[in-house]
Parts: sequence; C-alpha cells; structure tokens
Amino acid sequence: MKPLVLFIDDEISVLGAIQALVQPMHGEWEALFASDSLEALDLIKSMSRMPSPDVGGGQEFAVVVSDLCMPGISGIDFFEVLHAVSPDTVRILLTGNVDARLAIRSINDGKVHRYLSKSEIIGNLVPEVAEAIGLYRRTKARRQEVLSARRVRELFLDTMTHEVRTPLNGIMGMLQLLKTTPLSTEQREYVTDAMAASTRLTRLFTDILDYARLSSGQGGESDVTFEPRAVLDDVRAALAEKSRDKGVAFSCQVDAAVPVRVYGKEGILRQILFHLAENALKFTAQGAVQVSASLLPHGRAGSLSLLFVVADSGEGIPDDRIETVFEPFTQAEDAYVRTQQGAGLGLAIVQRLVRLVRAACLAVESG
Repeated sequence: MKPLVLFIDDEISVLGAIQALVQPMHGEWEALFASDSLEALDLIKSMSRMPSPDVGGGQEFAVVVSDLCMPGISGIDFFEVLHAVSPDTVRILLTGNVDARLAIRSINDGKVHRYLSKSEIIGNLVPEVAEAIGLYRRTKARRQEVLSARRVRELFLDTMTHEVRTPLNGIMGMLQLLKTTPLSTEQREYVTDAMAASTRLTRLFTDILDYARLSSGQGGESDVTFEPRAVLDDVRAALAEKSRDKGVAFSCQVDAAVPVRVYGKEGILRQILFHLAENALKFTAQGAVQVSASLLPHGRAGSLSLLFVVADSGEGIPDDRIETVFEPFTQAEDAYVRTQQGAGLGLAIVQRLVRLVRAACLAVESG
C-alpha cells in the first residue's frame, strides 16, 4: 500500500503549487490536500476508519505537511493534536522566513520533526517528504518488532502458566485426596509436608510469572469503584491462617475519614498490600503486623490521596540493605542458608505494581 501524505495550507496558490510539485510522485505515494486544520482533522478521522490491508486498525498518514500560520488552529497546535492520535506520523512545518525561530523551538519541544521554508519548497519539498516517509517506515518497523517480541513473551507466559500450573494443581489435588485415606501418623506427616512444599512451589511459580509479566509491560488494569475497607479485609483473610500459625497478631485499621467507596485500581492495590503484609509477616517472629489506611490532607483537584501503611514489630532492615530490598531475588539476609523461604520477588513485584499506578509512591522506614 502506498504511504499517505497530507498537505495543509490556507493559501490556495501555495496549495496549488504543492499539488503541481508532488504530481509526479503519484506512483510512489498518495497525496491529499486540505485548506485548514479542521478539514485536515476530518480527513485524518475518516482515514482512521478505513481498514488497512497491511496492519490491523485504520489507515494513518505517514507524513503531514502543514503551514504554520492558519486561521483557527495554528500548525503547531494542530501537530500537538496529531501527535496524540497518530504519534508515528512525521510532522513537517511550512514557514515563512520570519517564522523559523518559532519552528526550531517547536522541534526542540518535540511537536514538529522538521520545518521547511516556503521559499525552498520548489527544490526541497519532494526530497523532504521522501526522507520523512523513510523515517515513518523505520519507526513503524521498530514498533512492529517491539509488538512482535511482546506477543512472543505473552505467548510464552500463557503457555508456561498452563503447562506448569496444570500438573501442579494435579499434584495438589491428589495429595488432598491421599490425605483423606487411612494413613499412619508418619505417612500423614509426609503428605502434609508434600502439600506444604507444593503450595510453596505454586506460590514461587506465581511470583515468577507475575514478575515476568510486569517486566514485559503487562499487568495494567482499568479503574473501578471499590471499598478500601473490603480490600484490607481480603488481605487479612488471605493471611489469617499464616499469622495464626506463627502466633503473630494481624490487624487492619481504616481511618474514619477514608471514604467508603473510591475510584481506582483495586486489583493492583490488593496485590501491593498482600505482598507487603505477607513480607512483614514472614520476617516477624513475634508481636504484630498492622495494615492501615488514612486520608492524606493534600490531593489533586477532583481526586484524593490515601496513605496505606504496613507496619510490623520484626527485627527491621539494616540501613545498608534498605535500597536493595526491592530488587528481584533479594532478601535482607545474605546468608547462604536463608532462614526465610521465598525467591525474594515479593517486594520487586510491589515496586513494579506501584509504577503502574502513576500517582503512587513507595517509602520504607526501619528502626
């Protein structure tokens, strides 16, 4: 399919001259013309609805050449809109000699790829557009490579999820059935230990997959309406048995100022709090772990900020290890034989989940 090029200028004489200049290139690329920015936006919108035979989705312009000074929307403002809807399109600004300084500033700001003086269009317009088409094709090729690599990673992760989790679930199911049969005390201990080991293996595998998905850019989710108190209750219920077995008190507290319902990424919040609370419980030999939520006094217009704190009475983290505990496969202890199980991925997953929530931040205090 031939690349599409759009030319925009409110001066009919200039637009006519451009039509005559690009006419010989009809066999290599298809040119369309508009006399103002609103007409150009309508063209871009209509082309996006037309199916593309080369890639999924609609068609887009490889290059857009626009005059700087036009009634209504200026060329620079138009390019800002264009960049939002079609970031790969190469944007060339046509200027008069007096407009060059403004055009250069626009290039530095990333709004325009290049500019061309109207006094130079006779000799330079066609070569500039041809070079811009090459840039567009290289950009699309690189983007396609990234998307292909991402699809391969997604397929691998989906396959691993199925091929490994399925036999693990089978092992867990058979062990649970075996435990219901008549067993000696020694045999029952063996089955109990095997079930605990299978549970740890399943959890380790889940953490590795979660970390791999987040590292490859997956894991985003839409905002929903949810209750913060219900999220904390879910975390407490998930860790109730573990806290009971360790003899460590586990509690959740929600300040009265926290709204009953909020709008945000419920699933990501639940994962973050679970990993943090589980990690706190793991390294707390005695005492208590508490998860709390409170309303921060400052917030952006039309939004609010909540502070979630996971506190424990454990031994703490050495000062020289605080900066590394969020790195993958890292624990606060460096011993060859670790006293705590796990691959050291929980906090690394937390850090990547926090990055998905752009308004969130993560802080550590030990002492």
